[in-house]
Order: sequence, then C-alpha cells, then structure tokens
Amino acid sequence: MRQSAYYYHTNISGIDFLLPFGQAVFAKKKAISINRTGLLIWYLLSNPMNADSLIRRLGVELGFDGPIPVNFSTDTKLYIDSLFEQGIIVDEKKEKSASSISDFRNPYKCEKLHVEDYGINMMNWDPVVYITSDHEITTNGSIKVYSHDGLEIFDTAREFLFLFENNQDIWGISLTHDGNKLTFFVKPDSDRNSESFKNELFETLTKPYLYSIQEYNTFLLHSSSIIKDDEAYLFLGPAGTEKNKHAKLWAENLNAKIGNPNRNLVTIVDHEPTLINSPWNKLSTGTDAKLKGIILLHNGPSNLIDAMPEDKILLRLWQHTASPLWTSSGAEKSLMLYEKFREKIPVHMLSCTPDTNSFEILKDLYNL
Repeated sequence: MRQSAYYYHTNISGIDFLLPFGQAVFAKKKAISINRTGLLIWYLLSNPMNADSLIRRLGVELGFDGPIPVNFSTDTKLYIDSLFEQGIIVDEKKEKSASSISDFRNPYKCEKLHVEDYGINMMNWDPVVYITSDHEITTNGSIKVYSHDGLEIFDTAREFLFLFENNQDIWGISLTHDGNKLTFFVKPDSDRNSESFKNELFETLTKPYLYSIQEYNTFLLHSSSIIKDDEAYLFLGPAGTEKNKHAKLWAENLNAKIGNPNRNLVTIVDHEPTLINSPWNKLSTGTDAKLKGIILLHNGPSNLIDAMPEDKILLRLWQHTASPLWTSSGAEKSLMLYEKFREKIPVHMLSCTPDTNSFEILKDLYNL
C-alpha cells in the first residue's frame, strides 16, 4: 500500500489536512483533517509497504521501546482500513497513474490558429490545429479526471486531453500541464469560417481557460454575486440554501445589480480581493468589482450568525471552488488565495431558513 497519487498534505490555520485533487475530485472524494500519527502514516507511505512494516516503522517514529502494544497495532490497522475506504491510501498495484502516450499528431496536417480572428483575446497561447479524425485520438496510458455532459478529460502525464462527444467540428483539445501550449484537433471537412465553428471554439476553450488562469491566482467559485458602486458580495451554499434568493434580497435592499447567479471568478488585484469579469457569457458579471464580503449559507432552525473556526471557513471556500483542480498546486493556490481573502474581507456563516431576511441579519456587520 502507498499514498494515493491524488491527495496531498496541507496545513490550514494550524490544522493538518489531506486534500483531494485530480482523479479524487472527479470521484467526489473528501478532504479530511489528520493528527500527528495520521500525518506520520501518510509520509511513511510515500514508499510502498505492507501494514506490518508500517506499524513497525510507526512504532520507531513514536519512540516505542520493545514490542508494539497490541492495542496500538489494532487501532492503527483500523485507521489504515478507514483511509483505504476513503481512497487516501491505495494498493500500489491497482491505482492507475498517468503515463505519456504515443504522439498521434500528424506533422503534415497542421497549421496555426489565431483565436484573435474569432474575437477571443485571452492568454498567451499560440495554438496549433491538427486536422484529424476522432478515431486517431488515443487515450492509451492516460487517466480520466473528468466526465460530464459530453466532455471527457484525460491526464496523459504531460498534458490534459479534452474530448467532446457532441461537437461537429472540434473533436478535442490538448493543454500542457503548465497551461502554456494548446492544440486543437478538428475534422478534415470543418469550415473554419462558419459561425458554428466560432461558437464551438469559444465553448471548448472554457475549461482550458479556467485551468490556465490558476497560474494568475484566479479561481471560479460556485456562488451568486451582487454588485453596487463597484463593490461586490458573494453568496455560497449547498443546494437548498437558495443563494440566488438571498442575493436578490440584498440587491433589492441596496439597489444593486445581480452579477453572475452561479459562477464567479475571484482573484487579488492591487492587494484587494476582486470579483473579475470574464470573456465567457456564462461566467460574465459585466464588470470587475472589489469584493467586500462573502456569506456562507447554511440551513438551520433559527436565523443567526454561526461562529466558525478559521480552518472550516477556508475549507468551505475550497469546497465551493469550481475551477478544475486537477493538480495539487492548483488546489494549494486556491487555499492561499482564500487565506489572503480572510486577511482583507469578512466571511460570515449565516444559519437560516430558505426564506430568511438575510439582509436584516447582516446589514449592521457590513455597515449597510
């Protein structure tokens, strides 16, 4: 057994956590907090070993003299079983890792694609187009990290491969792990001048765009936003908390406009937390705005502000991150961004019923 390749260790406000990314996020695995012993187990399993070897090594690290106590051995094995169940440690012979696939691109069927010609001004990409049929695209040696609504994403160890089941012109896109090199795979008979090709190009670029802007500490949050006088508030919550209803209530009381009802891009601009506009209509808020507060909604029997430890606040923000966290560095950058947010703006947990007047509860805290 060994560590899963799709969890990593981080510290949030003094508490150690193991956080999923990539394939583990796709499989809906959860973050867990761990104590000192759990952390030792995690790092010892950076090298594969069986349970008995792990317990002996753990005993040495913890300073046991003589034989390992039976109760310690039993408790450790139970803990190991729980980590197996959660996919945090794995059988080294079973968990699949990405390996480089053979290069299927035909160098005699390629050309440059200038996305600026389609009204798309973004990133520093210099895309290449390969004219290919879909059956020439292979995923051998890769792992699936995403699958939804006709889109499959594979990690090939050196790049991500996006395959679109329902597209008419663009079969796929590849994006290198550093987010700098983009390649399109299009049908031989595609009409690059058609409006349908332009629309398809625009849509297929969404997830590569979200991945690449992580390099600039910009992430997408599942949230509703309102904007007034270039200042914004975000509402986050699980299904059933009616974040859009709360946002509309605030907008009415503040005479503000509704931003994006579901997905909002956030970053730091000039040391200030900022809600930023996007070139994508589905992500657009219409304007950039300074972020002044975040409200975390939670259904409860009464209407009150819940006290929440710092690590729980940051973890809750991380859990609402909609950007593709396919790498541990992306997951960690998002946490670092939210830590900076907490230094600058208030984040409140509002326990409420779906029809509560959240504005009345929180307005004094924001001096509204």
